[in-house]
Amino acid sequence: LSTVATLIAPYGGIWQVGLKKADSNIWFCNGWQDFVEYHSICYGYILVFRYEGNSSFHVLIFNKTATEIQYPLRKNCKLEDHQVEIIYLDENDTNSS
Repeated sequence: LSTVATLIAPYGGIWQVGLKKADSNIWFCNGWQDFVEYHSICYGYILVFRYEGNSSFHVLIFNKTATEIQYPLRKNCKLEDHQVEIIYLDENDTNSS
């Protein structure tokens, strides 16, 4: 049993979480709470794990209505990190497309 698992979200986000064995159970630990908070997972949500091998899991997240959630575009992506140039065009300017 590895001590770390990789969780792969549909948007390409990759999360490293710890694995801990207690009795005959295996639990996610270190990093799991960050994963839960980032995806706003609440009580009653359904998570589907598909084992990919080498301690990697593809994860789907469904809300309380059993609808798959709207995933963020990327892990730790901040909108304010991107710059956008706004160009105002004159209505009479026919040379611009």
